[in-house]
Amino acid sequence: MADGAASSTPNLREASASIATFLQEINSAGKQRTLQLQGILVSGLEKVEFTLDCYLKKLMTANYCVDYCKKGQYQLSTLYQRSVKLFTPNTNDCKSKAGLKYTTFKSIEDVVKKAAAKDKFNVECVLNNKFYKERVCREKNNGLTTDQIVAAVKPLTKSQVEFLSKDCPDFPLTPKEKKQVCSLRNYSFSDVRISRSLGLKLNKVKAVHCPEPKELTSRQKVQVCRLRKYLSDEEIAKFLNVKQQLVKKHKCK
Repeated sequence: MADGAASSTPNLREASASIATFLQEINSAGKQRTLQLQGILVSGLEKVEFTLDCYLKKLMTANYCVDYCKKGQYQLSTLYQRSVKLFTPNTNDCKSKAGLKYTTFKSIEDVVKKAAAKDKFNVECVLNNKFYKERVCREKNNGLTTDQIVAAVKPLTKSQVEFLSKDCPDFPLTPKEKKQVCSLRNYSFSDVRISRSLGLKLNKVKAVHCPEPKELTSRQKVQVCRLRKYLSDEEIAKFLNVKQQLVKKHKCK
């Protein structure tokens, strides 16, 4: 195994020679030579360890870029710069002594492309980000155009938004959005007006079932008293979009 790896790097060639010397001479060596051979073996094994350490740095650099690209963390160029600083695969010793090639962006990009083809993720790393996918789809469901989504969701580009907005699920309104709908209904906002005000689809606003109010709001009470000069309670209820019984129940001073 040592001979098979020996041709690859200066360190491994020296290590292979040291290990071979040890194996050839150790059985017939005297005490003094045995000590020398042990030193030769240790030196050879240290060279193997150093070379393997350099290989490990290259491996960790590549794995870091693949893993974080798959998660949608930053663009690949940023991941490459971070990983090279973190794992230092391009030290002079790793290049001169271990004989390893410089870990270039192109070499990492090739590794990521192979992993992406195998594991079915996008080489344009940000497109793998689940948060961006959900945010883009939610904004699309709320009726925003592609350009509006680009303005709202930084730092995505138009082409990235177009890609992420494919095959979006139809999101239901969030509890907060439902609460806002009900709150505005209490202020006599029509569903059309609520849809426009909150940027929500009209059919989703209409589908919200709000708890029945027990009484009119302070603002509605003022409106009822003003409108009673001109309208019946039935007409006021329709105008304010509230239950007629709540209008009838209110006594104006």
